[in-house]
Amino acid sequence: MDSWKTHPNCSSHKSLEVQYWTFNTKEKDTDKVQTTTPHRQVVRKTAEQQREQKQEPSGLSIGATINISASSFDKRRKNKKGEREYAEKHGTDIDANEMTTKLIRKDYLKPITSHVAKTREGIKHYSSPWDDGGNRRVAPLMIPKLQNYVTKRRMEWQELVDEFVAKWPEIRSNSEQRLNGDFAKFAHLYPAVDDHDGVRRNFNLNITFGPLGGAEDLPLDLRETWEEEDQRRRAEISQDLRDRFYDKLTHLSKRCAVAGDEGTRFAKSNLGHVLELCDILPSMMIDSDMELQGAIDQARHMLQGVDADSIKSSKIVATDISQQAKEIANSLM
Repeated sequence: MDSWKTHPNCSSHKSLEVQYWTFNTKEKDTDKVQTTTPHRQVVRKTAEQQREQKQEPSGLSIGATINISASSFDKRRKNKKGEREYAEKHGTDIDANEMTTKLIRKDYLKPITSHVAKTREGIKHYSSPWDDGGNRRVAPLMIPKLQNYVTKRRMEWQELVDEFVAKWPEIRSNSEQRLNGDFAKFAHLYPAVDDHDGVRRNFNLNITFGPLGGAEDLPLDLRETWEEEDQRRRAEISQDLRDRFYDKLTHLSKRCAVAGDEGTRFAKSNLGHVLELCDILPSMMIDSDMELQGAIDQARHMLQGVDADSIKSSKIVATDISQQAKEIANSLM
């Protein structure tokens, strides 16, 4: 069962809770996943207590952080014998080239590694930069959306791990054939054919939500430093949102410019990506950005009544959208 922790600064969201998730196959048995959850802690401050503090919470301290880490059965070992043989054959220094032995064929792992990579991108889409430790900021209104997304993605990830485990006899046999005589020295790294738990322990997916701290959590002598960092983060988040919108508008402009030309195609997603950002970016802002909000409003107006078919069938419409999208994008520069 997932564990929850309420952040004390979420005064505008009475029941807003921040979820902590870790998902680790090392803690599951052969039939069922066990999700590691920390102790439930709930901290609430009354409105009166907040007033007594005489300090307004920072916009950055409302919301959550999210972090993702993952590992897979992508075992590699340094091939010193191969390095020596290569150096002797080509007359190079032995440390001039590095060789590794891949214990598992890449295509067996690709469904899992690709899924994790796409999950990272999805989390990035619904969050903003936060710190150098891999944490990203999740705006309050984005938390439910991201919770649903993560729940869906980790269930899909578990299904892919299950498929890998089911294929383990085939995968192990393939490695024996690929490595031939070298398999013996690496055999201890391969779980037995029927050791499903041993295989699962090589896969981990950890996704953690945490609270955001504000100036009220710091000693007085550190608040000035925090406020400088606060401003830096605000600027970084605002620029990240602008860059996202600029990129999608520019892409839309370029695709519309060639829509209908021979050998080209126009995908619905070119419009969908812009419209989705129109929906989610206002909720991700931490400060008022009139230029970005104005660009969003213009983009919404521009795309009213426009669909992929109208762009593909009318060069006039396509050219008009291309020009408008370019102008809106340039307004963000």
